[in-house]
Amino acid sequence: MSRTQTRVGSSKARRAEKRTSEAEPSAADKRRMPRVSILARVAHGKGKPLEVDNASADGMLLSGQAKEHPTLVAGADIELQLEPSDHSGKPVRLKARLVRVQYGERTEFGLEITNMADDARRAYYELLAAAHLRASPP
Repeated sequence: MSRTQTRVGSSKARRAEKRTSEAEPSAADKRRMPRVSILARVAHGKGKPLEVDNASADGMLLSGQAKEHPTLVAGADIELQLEPSDHSGKPVRLKARLVRVQYGERTEFGLEITNMADDARRAYYELLAAAHLRASPP
């Protein structure tokens, strides 16, 4: 093997090592706030309520049938009402931007919360705190 071939091979190895060490963080690592599973549904328009898969202080992941919610498209600004399934708190009205839609058997809708009244924010945070306590081991 010539000296040139050795250097080329070594530089390829260094580049591969650098790419591995500078791997892109996962979507979960990029989140600003931790997500928790909550027992709630979201009313939007006249379609069936959407299920809340998980939620955080700044967003939610909902799931449902896309055909029942044709206005839910990426980039849309929407108003929602979050209703705890166990009726443990009052409904929470909020505004959000739909940042991601992933179509499938059950479509997932990723939301970024953009606005809530102060009393709604308190109720929402209480709902998140209760869910976090349920998820935490004793």
